[in-house]
Amino acid sequence: NNTVLLGQVFSTYFIGDHSGCRFINNVMYRPTSVPNAAVAINQSEGKLELVSDYNCWGPMVPGTRPAYVYARSLNDLAFTGATVTEWAANTGLDGHSIEADPLFADLTAGDFRLAPGSPALGAGEGGTNMGALDERLLQGRTGQ
Repeated sequence: NNTVLLGQVFSTYFIGDHSGCRFINNVMYRPTSVPNAAVAINQSEGKLELVSDYNCWGPMVPGTRPAYVYARSLNDLAFTGATVTEWAANTGLDGHSIEADPLFADLTAGDFRLAPGSPALGAGEGGTNMGALDERLLQGRTGQ
């Protein structure tokens, strides 16, 4: 449940053993400032073991891809895709993810809550919202 926006080259980078890592319910809004990849994953052991799904990708700088997977180094590209659909087909990841503008409440004022009608509302794993903290997760907790 992260909201990543206005990033640089890679917004998120998984390196080393990533078995058990879950990249779930994130909003990636213009996650790079240049055409590149929002997420970089190094699979030096030859296995793609991380789970990535229920993410909202977009909008992105033209030419940006959802993610790159490197086999052994940054010079050894193993998987990618020009769109979320192509990325999912090539990797088996992000099968429930969407490529859409998340529609923030007020981007220019720094209000990154999801606005009514956002495609990321209720589209996360288990029907939660994608992006930074889903207020429904706080219901029933004290001291919050």
